[in-house]
Amino acid sequence: NNSPMVAFIWKNETGRPIEFVTDNIETVLGYQAHELMSGTIQYEGLIYPEDRERVMQEFTVYSQDENRETFNHKPYRLLTKNGKIRWMDDRSYIKRNRDGKITHYHGVLLDITDRKQMEELMVQNEKILSVGGLAAGIAHEINNPLAGMIQTAEVMGKRLGAQPRIPANEKAALE
Repeated sequence: NNSPMVAFIWKNETGRPIEFVTDNIETVLGYQAHELMSGTIQYEGLIYPEDRERVMQEFTVYSQDENRETFNHKPYRLLTKNGKIRWMDDRSYIKRNRDGKITHYHGVLLDITDRKQMEELMVQNEKILSVGGLAAGIAHEINNPLAGMIQTAEVMGKRLGAQPRIPANEKAALE
């Protein structure tokens, strides 16, 4: 209850009813343990809608492997009681009876929201750096031919004896 990890025990029944959850679920998601254990709130309903199908599919696939004892979900999002989104790292342990039938899943959730936000920030910074590098490359590609054109114009002007024409406002700025 004093750690950032929340422990669960789910029954292997439709809707995955929660048999046990540590009290720190309130700190992490805002729900009280009894709300989840009584069935008032179903865990599946807490999974962010865009992630729900994938998470449930992972449960199904991993559960079909008779030799599997543990599995890790890909990180997914849960909705807190106040509607915020929290990213979770979910590690589950399969409990079977003597006949090999799954009776429960013991799970440990770790809130990785801060880590995901930092990863997102790093991706944004990399994009900004890429755009900056692209802009510098384009500027370089434009400046090279322009420098050559200016130099050629100056040489031609000297050969032809022409006087450079500088607009009055630029002439004043040069002086």
